[in-house]
Amino acid sequence: MKKVLLMTMLASGLLAASAEQVTVTFDGTVVGTTFAPPEGWGVYGDTSDYRFSLYNGALRGYDPSVSDEGASNPIVVTPPVQGTVTVRYRVDEEYFDEDYMTWEDGGYITFYDMTKSGDSYVKGNSVGTGAATSFVDLPVTVETGQCLGIQMQYAEVMSVTYEPYDDGGGTVERRAMTLGDVAFVSKPLFAGADGNVSAPFTVAVTNSGNVALNPGDEGYTLTLYSETHGDLVTVPLTEALAAGESKTMNIAASFPISLISAKSNLSSGTGAYYVDMRIRENLKQGNKSIAYTNIYPYAFNYKLMQGNTAVTNIDFGFVSEPVTRTLTLSNEGGRDMTVTAITLPQGFSTDATVPFTVSSLKEAVHSKDINITLGNDDTVGILSGDLVMTVEGMDDPVTLPLSGAKAGGGLFFENFEGEGMPAGWIIGDGLEIVAGNAEAWGENNHVLSNEKSVSTMRAISPRLAAAEGDKLLFQAGATSTYGRDAAVTVYYSTDRTNWTEVKNIRNASYAEEGDESFSSQKPVGEYQSYPLLYTVDMPAGEGYVAFDICYARIDNVYGCSLVPVAHDLSLVSFNAPATGIVNNAVNSSMYVKNINTAAEAAGSYSVTLTVNGEDVKTMTDTPEIPGGADMPLVMSFTPHQAGTYTVKMRMDVAEGLSIETTEAILTVAEESAVADVTVGSGSVATGGRNTYTTPLCNYYKKAESQLVFTQEYLAQYGITPGTKLTGIAFNGWMDSSKKFTGKYRVAITPTELSSITPDQAVEILPEMAVYSNPSYTEPQGGEMDTPATILKVELTVPYVYQGGNILVDVLAEFNNWSYNCQYVGDASLSSRAIMRATDSDELSETAYNQSSMFAQTVFTVEYTPSSYAGTVVSSEDSQPVEGADVVLTSGEVEYRSVTDADGAFSIVVFQSDKDYDVTVNAEGYNEYTTTATFANGSVQTAIVLTPSAQQGVEGVSADNCNVRIDGGMITVEGATDVRLAIYSMDGMLCGSAAGDSISIAGLAEGIYVLRVEAAEGNSSVRFVKK
Repeated sequence: MKKVLLMTMLASGLLAASAEQVTVTFDGTVVGTTFAPPEGWGVYGDTSDYRFSLYNGALRGYDPSVSDEGASNPIVVTPPVQGTVTVRYRVDEEYFDEDYMTWEDGGYITFYDMTKSGDSYVKGNSVGTGAATSFVDLPVTVETGQCLGIQMQYAEVMSVTYEPYDDGGGTVERRAMTLGDVAFVSKPLFAGADGNVSAPFTVAVTNSGNVALNPGDEGYTLTLYSETHGDLVTVPLTEALAAGESKTMNIAASFPISLISAKSNLSSGTGAYYVDMRIRENLKQGNKSIAYTNIYPYAFNYKLMQGNTAVTNIDFGFVSEPVTRTLTLSNEGGRDMTVTAITLPQGFSTDATVPFTVSSLKEAVHSKDINITLGNDDTVGILSGDLVMTVEGMDDPVTLPLSGAKAGGGLFFENFEGEGMPAGWIIGDGLEIVAGNAEAWGENNHVLSNEKSVSTMRAISPRLAAAEGDKLLFQAGATSTYGRDAAVTVYYSTDRTNWTEVKNIRNASYAEEGDESFSSQKPVGEYQSYPLLYTVDMPAGEGYVAFDICYARIDNVYGCSLVPVAHDLSLVSFNAPATGIVNNAVNSSMYVKNINTAAEAAGSYSVTLTVNGEDVKTMTDTPEIPGGADMPLVMSFTPHQAGTYTVKMRMDVAEGLSIETTEAILTVAEESAVADVTVGSGSVATGGRNTYTTPLCNYYKKAESQLVFTQEYLAQYGITPGTKLTGIAFNGWMDSSKKFTGKYRVAITPTELSSITPDQAVEILPEMAVYSNPSYTEPQGGEMDTPATILKVELTVPYVYQGGNILVDVLAEFNNWSYNCQYVGDASLSSRAIMRATDSDELSETAYNQSSMFAQTVFTVEYTPSSYAGTVVSSEDSQPVEGADVVLTSGEVEYRSVTDADGAFSIVVFQSDKDYDVTVNAEGYNEYTTTATFANGSVQTAIVLTPSAQQGVEGVSADNCNVRIDGGMITVEGATDVRLAIYSMDGMLCGSAAGDSISIAGLAEGIYVLRVEAAEGNSSVRFVKK
């Protein structure tokens, strides 16, 4: 902001500098802000917003509304002068405005050649400027008879010294003209076929002398020139001008373009020369700028456009019916283009007829639309080649690569338009089928996409057969054209184990040698790029193609032939708990994907559970696995001894085709009155956007799920009516890079539901809550992809399970979110859970969605143990029997003890809700059996054993079948699909056999358990080897 200085008012005076010169000062010329010029002086321009003042005897002028040099300010004009004019002046300094904390510009002063015409003036060219901040004398020269104009902005003039012009009483001729407004008739300028540039212009000319100007007078001409290229053409003026007269004249001018091309290069953007054109009058050499303008040579220059975008190729993508794209041939040069022929590659056609002419850029219409269609004929497969247009007079034709594909011909084609993931593919978690941008990918078109920039996901094709020279075609585009993350890397393998990279696609800025690039073009307002077509040169033979996708998307994979396969299965995941408890079932699950399009028939495969290197269970009654589906295969065993176990599973499909999991380590703890019981199986799922994992989806800060546990489901894991639940947790991993704090609530209530949908959500009442903490913080622990116990809380209100189905509601409103949190869950049970989540809205106002999986849940169970105690004596003498094995069994639950020297034993039975078979064995005695129940509490008993005279194996019996002893063999009769296993009394496997007989010849003396698994049922019997 300029600071206005108050001016004192001074009187004016006229002092003689010499006999020929005068010096003018400005005392008395300003009254208020009104300037009264000295005698013979004048003012040119508008003074309404301008302020004149006197300051220390100097004339000061400025316009407070102007922030630049004041080019529109009024001009103080001297009388006509001759010779040099000396101006004593100064301008304001640049300064720092402390009020506004900005630097403000200093002042300006500019001098002009002015022509007096009657009572008015004609402004000429600038003849100098001044920048001194202290008063100095500046000499300025104008033509004899001209006036000097002084234009000020925050500047001061102390005095002006000059010699007045003497025109000899009007007898001295003064020939001069002044140029006014000047402009080309049209821009840009164009050269003709003869190489000359036509440059007609209009100019206002004023006769500023005192004699008439007539055509043919010396210097009565105008020159068109450029400071770079020199004089281009001089044109005589053909109209007379009386003294003081002004006219606007139309000037026809032309010049050879060679004068321009000799000193300039064509612009690569426009194909023209960009020149600053000026005009000069040749009486006093005054000049004016006309304009910067493009000058086009007589040459071909064109662009191929789609809409407003220049194109170097047209990719039609995949078509199932004819698709037409409009190509615009835009003539950007100075020469007409006459197209005499058009040729197209096979499969493409056009409606354009030849010949046709596209006018040069000088015409308003200088383009031609050409419609190109792919798919009008029966041609299928990968289609590509050049559109070629022959132009009359052009050395090389106009060419444009065209590409596209038309599915058909029996070749493999996947467009990701079906419901769900396509059968035959192995598609990693995190890849989604989403609608592509309509402008980029087409209306209602779906693509396989990885929306994340932090991880790479793999999609593997079905088995494909390729002949020599075959290609596989696909479309790909970046989710964002910015950054280095977007990539699609393509691999080939014959066995889905050993992979070879065959192509890598990146954003152009990050592509390395050998890489290909995504398109850099994108729809307006979008980040994702337009797709391009890419090809893979397929090795001859059969194999698979993998697409590793990061922050990108693919579509329309086409080419080669699909290979039918009898069985095509893969292991998706294996989940085995890290911990277990004696006498509690340990459930392990392997998720298997049927990649084949055909179903894997029920019973066509078997599943085996291996514990400590021994096959302990085999399931042959296996379910059908539909084509493209995932199937959880669950098996369990009940450990009877604390310690460390190894667990793995194996799927046997056909001869030579098996799928085996890795080996998991299981740590089994002793049974106690309080135990953590893992309910459910499944695989690890990441809770990203719209994944709706349970119990929470931590992509959102607020989440709530409702899970239905059926009575049958709970019973599988030993939770039966009367069980007291004192805690709850889940298996998974909470993002360790973040802290999750806030409200956490768990509610449990009975329900009649066996499954649940969003419209069946249960209203949670305060009395249903079993845990609620407004300031819960989740402890950090575990690792990604390695599930551990999380969200573990002790119920503030223990829940006694009364039987039937129950609903568990889990609600969290945390201060943080993450798309990396993981939970273990069973996708096949997703119909039993619903989920809702939000960041900003209230949960109560947020709609539920069907969940993607049913969470594996860890219940803390509190038992009220009973005891089974007593003594064992001999029937012969009532003496205590030392070393007798006392075993209680209920299904696979087993408790045991050995009598002491007094024949006494005591067994703590934690699972006292069950009925038990009691077996007592001692060397030299017959086996004793009875039953026990704890409905009335602990049991005290006395057991009497009878001596046995038998040798070898004794005491073998079983329900549902006959057991025969023959020497060193035990044979089971009357049963089918038999598997036999022998265990020591401490639970260790001593031998197994598939079939109806097993050898006991190698067993040491002692008591053993024979486990019989058959189609008719399972049973366990004890026997003594003597």
